[in-house]
Parts: sequence; structure tokens; C-alpha cells
Amino acid sequence: MSGPIAVLNTGAGSVSFIDPLGLSVDGAVLVGEAPKDMAEARAHHTLFVSVAGDGTVAIIDVASRRLVGRTKVGEAPCHIYEHPSGKEIWVANDGSGDLSVLAAASGEKLATVPA
Repeated sequence: MSGPIAVLNTGAGSVSFIDPLGLSVDGAVLVGEAPKDMAEARAHHTLFVSVAGDGTVAIIDVASRRLVGRTKVGEAPCHIYEHPSGKEIWVANDGSGDLSVLAAASGEKLATVPA
């Protein structure tokens, strides 16, 4: 991510943005209970955060540092990746044993793939 560094705060249920030059916190966004992983959709300047506590992916606009959406995925989402094409976000759901595929541009759930 260019600009601020995003740091996942699992215990606090948030993501902090750190200014790498000033080494100071430059904003934080609450995402929910038990966030596990995050991935940036670089082309869309959006950060996707898997939130195991409620089975969602929180969507943060990096520029404004605001929560702009939330998508229901499977149970206990854990690992999250941007597909190399940049068009999809893949979410591994540990609790339901499947994979959710989201559109990187909108966060819309496109598919659930059984494991």
C-alpha cells in the first residue's frame, strides 16, 4: 500500500493507519469482533478485512479511512487475498470450509466455492 501503513488490531477490532514518515497513527477504523486478515484492492484503493466474529468482510476506503461496506461471507472468515487479476478478492472461511469470491470493485459476493 502506498502512503499510510495499515495495521490490523485483532484485540481492538480495528485497523489503524500509520504515517510512515511521522511514525504516528493517522486514523483508525472499527471493523468488528475478531478481524483476522486484510488485503488491499490496489486499483480501487480499498482494503478488505476478514472479520471472523460476524462472518463478514469489512470494506475500507483507504483515502478517507472510512468503513464503506460490509459483505456477508461464510463462517469464521480468516485468510483473504487479492486475485492476481485485481478483479476479485478471495476469502477462506475456516468455519464453513469454503471460499467466498468478492468483486474487488464493489465488494459484492460473486460466488461460494466448496472446499
